[in-house]
Formats: sequence, C-alpha cells, structure tokens
Amino acid sequence: MNVNKKKLHLKRSIIASIPVIITILILVIFVAVDKSKLSTREINTNENIAKSNFIAEPTAESDNFVLNFIDNVLDNRERENTIIYYAEKYHLDSKKALDIAQNITNNFQSELFVKNHIIGPESIMESEGSFKNEEAGIVYFVRDLFRRPQTYGVTEAEITNNIEVEREKKYENGTIILQSGLTYEQFLGHICDMYDMDKNVVLAISYLESGYLKSFLATNKNNFGGQRSGGVWLEYPTPEAGIIGHVMTIRAILNSYEIDLTQPNAISNLSAVYVYGNPNKPSESWTSKVTYLTEQNKTKELFLHE
Repeated sequence: MNVNKKKLHLKRSIIASIPVIITILILVIFVAVDKSKLSTREINTNENIAKSNFIAEPTAESDNFVLNFIDNVLDNRERENTIIYYAEKYHLDSKKALDIAQNITNNFQSELFVKNHIIGPESIMESEGSFKNEEAGIVYFVRDLFRRPQTYGVTEAEITNNIEVEREKKYENGTIILQSGLTYEQFLGHICDMYDMDKNVVLAISYLESGYLKSFLATNKNNFGGQRSGGVWLEYPTPEAGIIGHVMTIRAILNSYEIDLTQPNAISNLSAVYVYGNPNKPSESWTSKVTYLTEQNKTKELFLHE
C-alpha cells in the first residue's frame, strides 16, 4: 500500500512552508498575549532599528520542532484513519472504536502501544507478543473489539453500526475486486505480511475451502476458510473482514500447535488440526491439494510488492 509514499510527498510539501508556519505560530502567540502586560519600548539612539529582531529568524532548533510536530500530526492522522478503515470493514461505529483506542492507549502514548503496538489489555502481549507494526496491532484490536466487545467496556449493540452482511461482490478474472480496488489476493497477502505468514499457503487454503471464492459460504457469508464455531458456520460483514478472519484463524492454529510453515511437514501437521481438530490425524488428501495450490500460487503475480 502506498501510504509511506503519500506521507513522504505530503511531508515535503509541508516542509517547504515551514517559514510561513513559524511566522503564523509566532503571530498567534503574540495576539494571545495579555495586552495589559505590553509596554512600549524606547529605541536607543545608538541602536540600529534594522537589526532589532522583533520576530526571531527560523533556526535549526525551531525547524526540528516544526518537523516533529508535523510528523506527530501525520502519524496520528494515519493511525486514526487506519482504525476507522478497519472498523468500517467490521461494521463497527468507527468513532466509538477510535475513542476506545485513544482511551486505552492514552492517545497512543502508552508504553504498551509505543513499544509493542498493542491496543488493549496487557494479557494480549502474553498471548500474542509484540506486533510487527502499528497496523498489525490495529487490525488485531478491531477484530477483537468485534468478537469480544465486552472486553472493551461496550456491548455488541453499542459498538455495531450495521448488522447487514455485504453479499454483492465484483468478480473479475476469477477473483474478487474489493472496494479499495485491491484484489482478494492482494489484500490477503498484505494481512499475511503483517503477521509474517506464508501468503501462498494461506491463499491456497482459502482457494480449496471456498471453491476458488465461489462457494455458498464465500459468496453469502464472506467465509473463505470454511470456519465454524460451536457447530455454526461463521459469518463476516464484509469480504475484508472475512479475509482477516481466515488469516487470523490459521495464525492462531500455527501459534497454538507451534507449527512452522517453513518446515517440510508443516502443511500435513496443519491439516490434522484444520480438518479433524486432531493433531495426530493428518489428512493426506487436504495436504496434497493445498501443497499443489501453494506451488501454483508461487508461479503467479498475485500479491502487492511491499
């Protein structure tokens, strides 16, 4: 995603206007001063009026202050927009989700967020560890808020903005084009990258379980991984939420059973849990199909270059 390029372009534009910004800030401070405390100053006859600095010249120190201020503004705006984006994909009230995130992190200044990118209780660090970047922490937070709103002090009714499931999808060249313009594969790959997961394997599983994204569960419930809970097929409000759910489900299995996808028998070990829920009962058929699809994915240009 081109967020960093856009941010750099915006930052360069703002840097060019630093002298103007400094002048405006000084003028604002000047206007805000209590006029009763101002007094006229006599100019000594030996004083060079032209050299009297009533407005200080910009310095390296003042430039750094403005640059840091700009960085903080851009970072906060990017962070807030990211929370809003993912909250909307889960049909959550984006304003409430943002308020919750700001309160938990002390406006994103808490040590837990700054060092570990965690938005939520400390128990998340015990089970998940540190997240790779802020977006990974935000995705986890929004998904967790969707699944367990009571953990964050709200009810499902209070945080949910829309309970309808988005079933209309745009198919093109055998894949789904999301509202952002990304393909199904590109968005899935981006989410996998955030959690250091093999996107070729994760994509292969979704192809197999969803009949190449055309199954009833995929088209009607945005469930691309054949996921169930308590004997009930899971339903997601949008394709993006369904993709995240699929990736995070596999991630949870890999972490719980300490399966390393870089190892030769990883897909077989994963099949035992994914298909049968029994780590000692691998599925040869599932393993063979996922392995084949994984190798096919590697030969295609399916993902974003990040």
